Amino acid sequence: MKTLKQLQRLQQIHQLIKISNTGTPVELCIKLGISESQWYNILDDLKSIGFPIVYCKRSKTYFYREFCDLDVNYSVELLIEDNKEIIIGEP
Repeated sequence: MKTLKQLQRLQQIHQLIKISNTGTPVELCIKLGISESQWYNILDDLKSIGFPIVYCKRSKTYFYREFCDLDVNYSVELLIEDNKEIIIGEP
């Protein structure tokens, strides 16, 4: 479930940025278990859709230059004949 892992990573990134606790790019990559090139691709994607992310060299952390929040909702349902079973998420 690659998509689920990506959504969880997105939530983790958001929380770290929201509290200005990412550390340097290298430190953030270690926390996330990804390469620097993956991080910069994610960062570019987030910025391109409007996340106001900036980096402070003095504090050595990413932060939002203005209020920003993230709401991720998802569910995975298994449908077999007339039965529906929720595997992940809420009904």
